[in-house]
Amino acid sequence: MLADNVIAALRGRPLKEYQHKNLGAVVGIGLRKGVAILFNRIKLKDRPAWWLHRLYRGIRVPTLNRRIRVFVDWILASVLKRESVGLIELEHPRGPFTEAATPSHGRT
Repeated sequence: MLADNVIAALRGRPLKEYQHKNLGAVVGIGLRKGVAILFNRIKLKDRPAWWLHRLYRGIRVPTLNRRIRVFVDWILASVLKRESVGLIELEHPRGPFTEAATPSHGRT
């Protein structure tokens, strides 16, 4: 709409008035919790609102390849448990990088 009005102004044509149409709002407020208002009538909360929030955010991912990866990751995260292997590095996150960057003697 803005671009149409800019072009119309440059060409000396009449401008169109902008009318905002609010379809609602979805908000994730924690793990599997959310709130949503759709079309100013339908109100959702907790898990259904959270899923709707996830769906909306996933659809907004730029490319189909990334979108599929995000949805697959979300589905796997909802089915599988969290990995505990990476928790060891929380205390010393640079440890593996420092160890990999340190030259070891005896290597060829």
